[in-house]
Amino acid sequence: MKIVTDSGSDIPPEVVQELGITVIPLYIRFGDEVYRDGVDISADQFYDKLAHSRILPKTSTPSPGDFAKIYNQLAAETDSILSIHLSTRYSGTYNAATVAKDYAPEGCTVKVIDSKSVSMGCGLVAITAAREAKTGADMEQVMQTVNKAILRTHIVGMIADINYVLSGRRLAMPGADLFLGKIGTLFRFKLLGEIYEAGKVRGRGMFFREAKALDKLEKCVTEFQSIEEMAILYAKNPEWAQDFAERITSVFPKKRIYNARLSCATGVHGGPKALAIAFIEGKD
Repeated sequence: MKIVTDSGSDIPPEVVQELGITVIPLYIRFGDEVYRDGVDISADQFYDKLAHSRILPKTSTPSPGDFAKIYNQLAAETDSILSIHLSTRYSGTYNAATVAKDYAPEGCTVKVIDSKSVSMGCGLVAITAAREAKTGADMEQVMQTVNKAILRTHIVGMIADINYVLSGRRLAMPGADLFLGKIGTLFRFKLLGEIYEAGKVRGRGMFFREAKALDKLEKCVTEFQSIEEMAILYAKNPEWAQDFAERITSVFPKKRIYNARLSCATGVHGGPKALAIAFIEGKD
């Protein structure tokens, strides 16, 4: 079985290679300039361009043709493809993949799943699927495992500049949080929120310093009695991710923490000073 996802899942490249996951790039647009996420533009290049460009970038989904091409290539190696993508509230990748699956070669079954999450929330689900597939499990077994993992997946993040959220129009915010976010951006506060209901942001507070926001992120995570695995995501501040990993080592083994970079596609909506924690809570 082959597992497919999109670049908005933010899975670290070494994990993609280790588990044999196929990643389809989203498109990044700076005005008339169009790049394939992670192919034509790296994260470093993207964040540098973001800092100096007067144009706020946009993202667009791969076409059904992009997906069909990948499915046809993989069909030469397998008769089962599981395609796991960003929440339909956040991206159109699921819809494009659903159209493309009907054009897969005869004899190859393609199933498409909405992860109901974003970034490594989606990535952890795809990783779970790839691991299960490597055990020799069939499509039905892998899908059962994945659907259970989706219900236990969470992502909490810190956004320093709400303008990126507003310009992307991909994440919905309640009125009160929107107001606080605008005020917070003006005075250099940080908005802390959980992405829930597959695409909405629920604010959890405003904090003046990064250290205080990290304290609150830690509290959000440690509220859960057990966590299977976790990913710490950063845009341009790897020291924040390292700091957070050190904070929770006593309650959560570092060997089960992925340190991942927010991709171009995710950075469009989070900005260069975003930090996020994605995790799958324990079965108990």
